[in-house]
Amino acid sequence: KKKHPKKRGGGGGGNRGLKEAIYGKMKKTSHKMGVMTLSWNTHNRTHLASGSADRTIKCWDLNNQNCLNTYTHHKNKVQSVEWNPKEPFFLLSGGYDEQCACVDVRDQKSVKFFPVDGEVQDVSWNPANPAIFVASTDKGLLIFHDVRKSGGGKKPKPLCTIGAHDGEASSVAFNPKYPHLVASASTDETVKLWDLQSKPVCLDRKDLKIGQIFSMAFNKEDADILGAGGNQGKVAVWDIMTSRAVAAKHGKS
Repeated sequence: KKKHPKKRGGGGGGNRGLKEAIYGKMKKTSHKMGVMTLSWNTHNRTHLASGSADRTIKCWDLNNQNCLNTYTHHKNKVQSVEWNPKEPFFLLSGGYDEQCACVDVRDQKSVKFFPVDGEVQDVSWNPANPAIFVASTDKGLLIFHDVRKSGGGKKPKPLCTIGAHDGEASSVAFNPKYPHLVASASTDETVKLWDLQSKPVCLDRKDLKIGQIFSMAFNKEDADILGAGGNQGKVAVWDIMTSRAVAAKHGKS
């Protein structure tokens, strides 16, 4: 590789100078390392939360393009953040420090921690019961917690734990319409659908033919549609009502 001399006024040259030339100078309050996750606040669409490999969470006001606050309660990179669907100030996060955290963004000291077995890959609130959340981990686990059961100096125990996948459980999501239905995706190349009405039952699993799956979500406008992206550079869409088990359980909802 050829070495190029630093240009005057280039901000140190190299990639930094190129980024500044394209995007302008980064704000002083910006993350110092890669941004791993984003979440829009559905109650205030100008507010955006971001989590980073620099171990911080930031809340942004997009109207003024300002960082409203920076949160430093995680001890390793923050992999997932999600605003609560009913409580506009509650923000859930999960990190490689093997913890989930829930914070009222108006008060940094309000943070509650929920230990999990493994590095957190994704988190999801239950829209039907916004006190319940699930976290997926690098050990293939789905771990469910109730935020009301934190405090008193004791480590909160999970509501239940599912050994969902052979590989990393890279993504997890509650269905926005069917309150007992959860989907999980993995680097083992499968998506699984779980029914939680009594004890956890795997209703169906599917290889979407997109390789290791890194991201997955339900369509909030059409809860029967699930989309996922994998390491082959492809996106797959699955109508979950084509599954006989899912249709038999939820088809008349």
